Amino acid sequence: MEYKDLITVLAALVAVNLAIFIFLLPKTVEIHNARWKSMLNLDMPDDVRNNKWFRTEIFLDNLGMYALAFASLLITLIFVAILVNIVANYFGIQEIFFFINPLPVEFIRALKAFWIILSVLFFVSLVWMLAGKQISKTLPIIIRAYAEMTLDVSREKGVRQELLKEAISFLQKGIYDQAILHSITSLEYELRKKLNLGSSKSFAAVMSRIIKADLTWVTPKEVNGLVVTRNNIAHKMGSINYGEKEAREVLRSVDRILAHLDVLGASTIYE
Repeated sequence: MEYKDLITVLAALVAVNLAIFIFLLPKTVEIHNARWKSMLNLDMPDDVRNNKWFRTEIFLDNLGMYALAFASLLITLIFVAILVNIVANYFGIQEIFFFINPLPVEFIRALKAFWIILSVLFFVSLVWMLAGKQISKTLPIIIRAYAEMTLDVSREKGVRQELLKEAISFLQKGIYDQAILHSITSLEYELRKKLNLGSSKSFAAVMSRIIKADLTWVTPKEVNGLVVTRNNIAHKMGSINYGEKEAREVLRSVDRILAHLDVLGASTIYE
């Protein structure tokens, strides 16, 4: 391939990758802001919102998006480096990129630092995208569930079942508040998923869909009871202590509602 052809190809690659970066970065910032707003707005238990692993999960997911944008910039810089050196060779000029002729030392240091930062960001993000799913699986199921609800994604199968399994485990251990919280969260997770309800909808608004559907197999009193009980535990409202009886009643109620929804489908409670 002749110099002119090579220069043309490299210039096209630089233009394409730069265009990708210019498109991706603002879009990534927009998605990042929307997801962070979702984390602040979603009606979740206080212990989950303040959990450092939950916040880390949200942060690293956003970091992965930034990696895609900055990877295109990193590739652009690589192509620019090659292009400039080829152009320099073509015109018989001493190489000027990465860095032989006497450019200002401060400029060289700043550019190298920028290059290193981009490379590190891309590497960390790539590691997270490859290993993040496995890391996430080590987190408590309730954190993973609310991370999915916050990010408005569905990454895993069986989240609802895992929440119910954990609820039963807490019940057997005598940790009744957590048994109740996990079982009701399984219902919330399923409703948000089936009805495509975003973070702007409060927990009470999500549950109200069941009441508005005017179903014969669940009463408004029962649903409102679940809402009050969940909020008392999630936000530490009042000084009510829930025991084994209440935990078992909540589990039975949630199991029955989910079983009916499985049979009848989400269309049952569409507005």
